[in-house]
Amino acid sequence: MTPLRRDFAAVVAIAAAAALVGTFTSEGSQYFIANLLIIGMFAAAFDLAYGRAGIFSMGHAAFFGSGAYGYALLTLKAGFGFLPALAGAAVFGGMLATIFGVLAIRASGIYFALSTIAMGQLVAVVIEAKLRFLSGGGDGLPGVPRPMLLGIDMSATDRYLWLVCLAFTIQLGLLALIRSSPYGLVLSAIRDNPVRAEQLGYNVSFYRVSAYAISGTASGMAGAYFAALTMFVGPDMLKWMMSGEVLIMTVLGGPGTLFGPLLGVAAFETARSVVSRYTDHWFGFVGVLFILVTLFLPAGLVGLWPALRSAFFARRNGRSQSAEIK
Repeated sequence: MTPLRRDFAAVVAIAAAAALVGTFTSEGSQYFIANLLIIGMFAAAFDLAYGRAGIFSMGHAAFFGSGAYGYALLTLKAGFGFLPALAGAAVFGGMLATIFGVLAIRASGIYFALSTIAMGQLVAVVIEAKLRFLSGGGDGLPGVPRPMLLGIDMSATDRYLWLVCLAFTIQLGLLALIRSSPYGLVLSAIRDNPVRAEQLGYNVSFYRVSAYAISGTASGMAGAYFAALTMFVGPDMLKWMMSGEVLIMTVLGGPGTLFGPLLGVAAFETARSVVSRYTDHWFGFVGVLFILVTLFLPAGLVGLWPALRSAFFARRNGRSQSAEIK
């Protein structure tokens, strides 16, 4: 089985397992699973820019939040249906990412990150303050509708979870296809050595901006699904803390991989849900976990199984050699 087919099979298996578990659990558990899948979509979209193309972005909350606000405004104010509103959210995220990329592309590394965080905060201020008459300001927009699709009312959480599972399969499948395509291989080459890639004739700026735009488009779609799940959008979705969280999730799980960010999301959101029941300082637990992972698992949580397997075989081989010596 090729790596691409293996990735497709794994994506389908995750979505099917989520749908199956959600069928036999409470509404709260269904909501939690849907939230994991949607934030997983966001993290996977972020990693296309960060882990695959080497773009250190701190402005992705702007794309996620603009998609959420776009979906909310198109459904609440303009009366659009689900699919047109979803397409609009994707366009908002992609256009904003393209603008960010074009303006900040001359910078790299931490300077690119600082540029994107500044532009992201500017977008947050504009939407919260200057467009208050549309966005509801600090109060946000409640009552965001869940979709009616093919005559099926998705307002119930269990039905909406099935829709999220389908969306997760499609979006992660497309991201897997992009990663394994010649385009994705060029992004990897640019990440590893942009000077050598440019010497080979590739337009590094074009590839970076296009990867950033694709990442923003996918992030905007994830924001739309999140808005429908929570039935609310607020300015916190746009701010730098959201960008920081998705960065932590991605590094925690393993950047540059399709499933590493999903593991990071699962660990982060589980800590938020479980540890916060006992203390308000749950973020400290995540911080300790983050430090341990960066010290002992440089590849992230996705590298845990290979590390354990290597340690096991090394120990077994050591025992075999000791027995032979005796």
